[in-house]
Amino acid sequence: MRSLRNRLARTAFATLALGAAGAATLTTTAAPASADVNCAADCILNDINPHSIRGVEIATSAQTTVPTTVTVKISKNLWDLDAQPIAYTSGAGAGKKTNHYLPISGLTPGTNYFFRVFATDAAGNVRKELGFVHTADREVTININKITVIDDSDSSGAGEFAVDLRVGEQVAVNFHDDISISSGESINPNWTRTEMGGSVPAMVELTDDDDDCWVVCLDTSGTLPSWGQGSNSDADWATAKYYSNAYAGEPEFSNKVVEFSTPANAPVKFKVLAAVKVKYYGYKG
Repeated sequence: MRSLRNRLARTAFATLALGAAGAATLTTTAAPASADVNCAADCILNDINPHSIRGVEIATSAQTTVPTTVTVKISKNLWDLDAQPIAYTSGAGAGKKTNHYLPISGLTPGTNYFFRVFATDAAGNVRKELGFVHTADREVTININKITVIDDSDSSGAGEFAVDLRVGEQVAVNFHDDISISSGESINPNWTRTEMGGSVPAMVELTDDDDDCWVVCLDTSGTLPSWGQGSNSDADWATAKYYSNAYAGEPEFSNKVVEFSTPANAPVKFKVLAAVKVKYYGYKG
């Protein structure tokens, strides 16, 4: 971290004068005032490292020696930083000032960013400084606790379901295979997984083989889930989806209960009860 720059100090000098009686008298006289430093030189006084670091937002500040307009650009890459659009502006136009608060949002948790601060004075002189930040890492734990079948799609009897589960990139294929569930009945997988990221999905897919297993059940072992919905001559299937998305000001929480369901037009209809926990690492401010 770069040391905090000091303001330009005005100096003072002392003049020693002899009084009429020959006694010494100390007189202090201020030095002539220095001209303010403009942005042709270094007009940014403070360290620009962020004082607030969250999952999708950061905040830094800039103090300048003269009234300025300050803009910020930000990128995951240093090489294209200056080509990025302006992410935030403080003191635009006639509103130039010396103290600037610079919040930036819309970022991704757990990600490295480079940012550049540009200070422009009234004469158009520009001073720029480079900063770096790693946004707070976001950890999401989801427990898929209960699945309740609303419509098993079979004309009679219970549906014979293959059950596939997913949290993030972790998948349990055929968590259940050919399990009998009638409309209105539930099963409790109690399956928990943890993932890092700004958007963590939880998905449940049920596949009903449509045969009621009167003679032999459709062998669904090893069949990869589609994470969609559809029907063919062998089966009906559908997926219920939930996304844990980071947002500005998101707090940490544990065991938040969420319910999500299949679309209204799904050939198999069910709802899922899950518990969600969110934790941030590297959070500041």
